[in-house]
Amino acid sequence: MQAKALRAVAKVVLDEEDLALLEQVMAVVKVASDARDILAHRIWMYDLQLPEDVVLMNPALPWLTDHKVKAGGGPGPTTTGHALEIQELMRRECLLWSLEELEKARLASVHSVVGLQAFRLMHLSPAGSVARSEERQKVLNVLTLASQKPS
Repeated sequence: MQAKALRAVAKVVLDEEDLALLEQVMAVVKVASDARDILAHRIWMYDLQLPEDVVLMNPALPWLTDHKVKAGGGPGPTTTGHALEIQELMRRECLLWSLEELEKARLASVHSVVGLQAFRLMHLSPAGSVARSEERQKVLNVLTLASQKPS
């Protein structure tokens, strides 16, 4: 909703060139926001067999598996097919994030903050000024960095 509000105001106060630049910055912000949502709204777990990864579990999984167990006849012996259904549910409701993916999320966050700040400073600078040009270049630099694949 904050992004929608920002875009609505931007359409009124920015020229087409600055609006297009802001939209590019907002695309970087979306990447950071999506990663943040995943990290914030999941339960962090680990697996001893995957020491370099984080398991991000849907908080509803305990209730979903409990329901699945009850639907299959409750605790105790079950069929192979039913056990495989529960395993598939667990697999589907958990995400495995590597250190590389966590680093990508961190960089997306940095790029979005720096990009928005540079855009703000650009917009506060007088039109045609050196300061505005310098801040615009910072925005463009952030967009370039954000588009590069990590090495």
